[in-house]
Amino acid sequence: ARTGSLLSLAPDSLRLLALKPAEAQAGWILRIQSTVSEPVSPVVTWLGQSLSLPVLAPFDLVTFLLAANEQGNWTVRPCSLMESEV
Repeated sequence: ARTGSLLSLAPDSLRLLALKPAEAQAGWILRIQSTVSEPVSPVVTWLGQSLSLPVLAPFDLVTFLLAANEQGNWTVRPCSLMESEV
């Protein structure tokens, strides 16, 4: 049997609000929120690949598009709550 992890998110001060298929394009929407009063550096692993996300401001709510590039690696782009690029 094969096992694996879809997503891991650290540190514990981050809350996963949404992980869903993107509506306007290929990929996945990742929405996270910081729950602390200091900047936090997200550590995200998606399908075994470490992803680089920007530092979040205190109590920030952010949305990202996770999309596979031509080489099959996952990329991260910030997007709005309505899933348009920012």
